[in-house]
Amino acid sequence: MEVPHRPFPAQEAGLKAAIDEALAEADLTVDFSASPAALGYLADAEPAARVASLFFNPDGCDLVLLAEDGNRSVRIDEIEAQYFLAAGTCRPLMRHLGSARLDMLRYANACQDLTRPLPPWQVQTLSGIAAGQLATILSDADRSRLHLWRLNPENGLVLPFSVTVSQVSRHALADFRVSVSQNAVAAMRTLRERAAPNETGGVLLGSFDLSRSVLHVLDALPAPPDSRQSPTYFERGAKDLKPHVDAIHLRSAGTIQYVGEWHSHPKGVSARPSGDDEGVFAYLQAHIEPTGSPYAMFICGEVDTWFRVGWSGCISGEGTIDHAAG
Repeated sequence: MEVPHRPFPAQEAGLKAAIDEALAEADLTVDFSASPAALGYLADAEPAARVASLFFNPDGCDLVLLAEDGNRSVRIDEIEAQYFLAAGTCRPLMRHLGSARLDMLRYANACQDLTRPLPPWQVQTLSGIAAGQLATILSDADRSRLHLWRLNPENGLVLPFSVTVSQVSRHALADFRVSVSQNAVAAMRTLRERAAPNETGGVLLGSFDLSRSVLHVLDALPAPPDSRQSPTYFERGAKDLKPHVDAIHLRSAGTIQYVGEWHSHPKGVSARPSGDDEGVFAYLQAHIEPTGSPYAMFICGEVDTWFRVGWSGCISGEGTIDHAAG
């Protein structure tokens, strides 16, 4: 059996330097690979001026465009995470990642090796839109983009669909980098205000990349109807919660999942953990730790949101998000 050639360390260093130089010289780096590893590399690549990604959905009827703004205020992996959340939660995209999987062909033994035949006119139509959008992106670097175009193969109609990209706050912890969307914080704050004077809470949805030690916290769900709420405590219920989260997980191609718990503290009480809250985190540690996944606990207060992230048997770190900054 032939052993694949692997460059020596010096060759790898030279290759990385050449890639970094090319990224630095380009006004826009475009990823057509649909590879999580490639997109993650570009998200972390500091020399890159700006990154975009274009790809088809599994049935080849939808074109997806993800693009950073000129300041890279939201990195391409953070936009991708929000794309998967939209695929799992937005009604027009319910079948975006889950359709047409029965007629796909397996051509290798890898997780992304499923393909299917597409008529040339369908590929050319969506590729033409992609080419036109690249020109638009180059001329307008003021905003991040998350756009989709859906082609109806029966009549040729193309419908556009856009998702507003949420800004994020980033936190470098001991073992993980945590990216929290402003939409998630806004959801917690809104639900807290609606429940006042009672405490409230729910579960957190997000995604993570263990190879890069990155956790994306994307959404905060409301309290299930069987939850117990009062001005001094909150006990999350579970009615209809698992089917709801499982459905989002399925529609997002297994990307969006449960990543922890959140709850609120009432007016005049700091967003810092009480003894009962420490018990909640200990519960997360005991039940999620064996899965190898990171987990988070968020507390939404009046002026800020506090959080703690755990992974691999230890606390990765804590952080706060100032509501005034959002």
